Formats: sequence, structure tokens, C-alpha cells
Amino acid sequence: MNLPNFLTVIRLILIPFCGYALYNDHFLQAGVIFVMACITDYADGKIARKYNMVTNFGKLADPAADKLLLLTALFILAVKKLIPMFIPVTVLIKETIMGIGGLILLNKKYVVSANIYGKIATFFFNTSVAVIIILKPASFITNTLLVTSVLLMFVALAKYSHQYFKIKRDLIEKQAKEDPLVR
Repeated sequence: MNLPNFLTVIRLILIPFCGYALYNDHFLQAGVIFVMACITDYADGKIARKYNMVTNFGKLADPAADKLLLLTALFILAVKKLIPMFIPVTVLIKETIMGIGGLILLNKKYVVSANIYGKIATFFFNTSVAVIIILKPASFITNTLLVTSVLLMFVALAKYSHQYFKIKRDLIEKQAKEDPLVR
């Protein structure tokens, strides 16, 4: 197992500890664990790209760990009424849509890479969650970060959707050229 994949596994292991600490009102511990997990997310990607250590495991496990970490924290914050429930529900719906689209493309041997809007939205979500965990009560700043995160998430979803439908169209055109009966 290479270092980026090891960091991803560490992040997966940290998720239940973060969730447990957050649910039991150990906000400082939850904040430290959440930030540590976010740092492993940043580090594993940088190392994998810089040292050509990208693996199929990493391509699947890294984004899954990111989503699980964020959704765990968001749902617990919503259950504790520190953020509105529509935020984690919206993120879950978006991730489900993207996951289904990604599986369809993966079945066709395509992997859609993260776009800049998705990365920025993730940064905003992680920052706002860390601030809420550490400072507890939501404030104008954290609410602004959360709203910005949701808006960026929708921009990212629109970009991913455009990319998805372009790939699907290209696949249909390619198949039509290879098999005239498809037309």
C-alpha cells in the first residue's frame, strides 16, 4: 500500500471517531480529528499526483472517504440543530446523483475527474464545518460559508452534468459509427 492510499485509509478510520466525538459534544476533539482528516485528504492527493502514485483504489476510496467525512459531520451538526437539515440532505442528494452518474460512466470505462468548482465547494464545506465544530454556534460567517458552499456545490453539479452528458453523447456517436444498426 502506498502512502496516499494509507492516508486515505487513515481518513476512513478517523470518520467514526470524529462522528462519535461530535455526537457526544466533545467539540474540540471532533474539531481536531476533522481537521486532521481534511489534512490527510489534501496530502494524499498532492503526494499521489506529484509522485505518480495514483491507483484505482485511491480513485475510488479517496472521494468516498471525503464524502463520508463531510456527510457524517453535516448530519450530526444538523441533528444537533447547529445547521439546517436541508444542507446535509442536499449534499447527500447531489452526491447520490453524482455517484450514479459516475458508476454509469465507470461501467463505460470513463472516470470523471474532480473539477475546480467541486474542489472549491469541498474546501468551503470543510472550512465551515471545522469552524462550526470548533466555535459551535453558527454565526453569520459560518452561515455565509455554508450558503456559499451549497451554491458552489450546485455550480459543480452543473459542470459535472454537462461533462457527463457530453461523454454520453460522444459514446453514442462512437457506437453509431462502429455499428450502423444503432442509428
